[in-house]
Amino acid sequence: MLREEADNQHYVEPHLWTGIGLARSGCGAAIVGDPDQVLAKLERYMEMGIRSFILSGYPHQQECELFAKHVLPRLKTVSLPEVLGRRPHKTPNSPLGNGVRK
Repeated sequence: MLREEADNQHYVEPHLWTGIGLARSGCGAAIVGDPDQVLAKLERYMEMGIRSFILSGYPHQQECELFAKHVLPRLKTVSLPEVLGRRPHKTPNSPLGNGVRK
């Protein structure tokens, strides 16, 4: 639905690009820009109340490395289980709770 509202460059709003769906099937939109612009966009969404994001780079490894180096260290993070009052009393018996982390 976002693509229908996008301009002729596939932008729905500044730094929110729907053209990614032309290259990657199933993708709705991508936050694009330099690290400051990406950080500002994510922080704006957080101000609106969004507390979790599914982030995927394209190309994957290169974008992940850039995000990890230039954006992630500056991003205020929260623990959703703590914020929502859903923190378990003991560590769950699951791969995420007790699995080997690399």
